[in-house]
Amino acid sequence: MAEGFGNILDECIDRLLRGESLEQCLQRYPEQAAELRPLLQVALAAQQASAVEPRPEFKAEARYQMHSLLHARERKRQPKRLPLLGWLPRWATIMLAAVFVFLVAGSGTVAAASGSLPGDTLYAVKLATERVQRAFTFSNTGKAKLEAEFAGRRAEEMARIAEKDDPEKVEALLSRLEGHLRQIEKLAAKVGKGEPGDGKQVAALRQHLQREAAKDMDILGVAEGAAPDQARPAITSAKDKLIQGYLAALDTLESSGAGG
Repeated sequence: MAEGFGNILDECIDRLLRGESLEQCLQRYPEQAAELRPLLQVALAAQQASAVEPRPEFKAEARYQMHSLLHARERKRQPKRLPLLGWLPRWATIMLAAVFVFLVAGSGTVAAASGSLPGDTLYAVKLATERVQRAFTFSNTGKAKLEAEFAGRRAEEMARIAEKDDPEKVEALLSRLEGHLRQIEKLAAKVGKGEPGDGKQVAALRQHLQREAAKDMDILGVAEGAAPDQARPAITSAKDKLIQGYLAALDTLESSGAGG
């Protein structure tokens, strides 16, 4: 099964390199589309980023870090299903490693991508680095904090896009924000049900989520007051979704019985 999927993945990346679109590739394999999409998105983003060469002194460190993380992920997942990266063909590992190199090296591409907005060329790189960060974050507490960080990025992006009076992109970001908030709630439930050092983990996560919620509400509050009329409803909705999402996560954390 893994080998068959790997062959499909190889074929899709070849088609992408020849100019076929992501959606066209996914239409060829509808049953595997859900698994293919994130890998192909990372591959495309890494291809965009590959035009920038990271500083040579960081390459050895990046390679070492990449191997360390892969080994740690494999140990973490055993005896469950072999980790995703364990059976990827060589090109796919290289694509992921390329994105990771930019993270370690602090290259101009990733630095520029961090400030990009939907519609910008480097926004795909920004989202790809987030997927890599997710892949190498192992604890549920860490994942919840990471999703909160990403939610904050979406809030900042919404505020900036609202200034440009582009309500469609604001709505699209609202959908992404809701996705982060749902993940935070799911992860909060897992943290509450038990991880090493339960009480401390829950308390730390509770404080972190409270801080992030307050920060993001401030960002959206300012944006709401300054937004053009067309963009304002989406910002108002984002504020409502944000507070509802964080309250739901905090309630889940408290009701788990581990919050002390």
